[in-house]
Amino acid sequence: MFGLFFLIFIIVIGVSIYTHQRKKAFKRDVVYPVLKEIFGEVEYGHTQGFQRDRIYQTKLVSSGNTYRSEDYLKATYEGVSFEFSDVLIQNVTKTKDSTVTTTYFRGQWIIVKPKRKIDGRLYVIDRNFAHSNPKGFLFGKDHSLEKIELESIAFNKEFRIYTESGHEAFYMLNPTKLLKLLEISDKNVSFYFDNDELHIAIYSNKDMFEPKFFGEIKKENYQEEIKSSILKVLEYAKVFEVEREL
Repeated sequence: MFGLFFLIFIIVIGVSIYTHQRKKAFKRDVVYPVLKEIFGEVEYGHTQGFQRDRIYQTKLVSSGNTYRSEDYLKATYEGVSFEFSDVLIQNVTKTKDSTVTTTYFRGQWIIVKPKRKIDGRLYVIDRNFAHSNPKGFLFGKDHSLEKIELESIAFNKEFRIYTESGHEAFYMLNPTKLLKLLEISDKNVSFYFDNDELHIAIYSNKDMFEPKFFGEIKKENYQEEIKSSILKVLEYAKVFEVEREL
């Protein structure tokens, strides 16, 4: 029996080492060169990501007790400077007999500069973001935030709006923006404005740049898939006008 457990242990360790080395080679030999071709000058770190406090301070997603962020990318595309990273937020609770892991967020996070700064904070939260309540509860309630509804019944069914300024919210969420948001209402994307930053959180339930477990790691095998994935994510920045470099 001991021999069987030892064999299983060795297999698990071997698979873990293989997976780690394969992922490392994939990011170095495939992902980075493709990103260079798309964006030119890039800052990329496959083991780096957004600092936990930077994401938690937005209150766009509830804070868990487990946080991971990797595949940090900083670049400019079509005149728009952006920062990007995969983010995983979970809450793990343990009892004597079991461990329960609740995933609050898993997906892609983008930070860009809005073309027009707004006064205060504004949240546009997809109805499927179950673990998002920036206003808080009871004694921790944020009284500076107000939950509002817009004139569009269809929009109010798909998104929740919290704002520090109703005037700013109605200005930003004009009829054109509402239509654009409704077009992506099935994509599980939420937005957070804070003066001069716009955070876009896409709950995709997966990491962006991951190799297949088997098969040869060659750039041409993944090039179109990587390009399509990152450009699709950047499309969400076009929902709101963002600052472009001249």
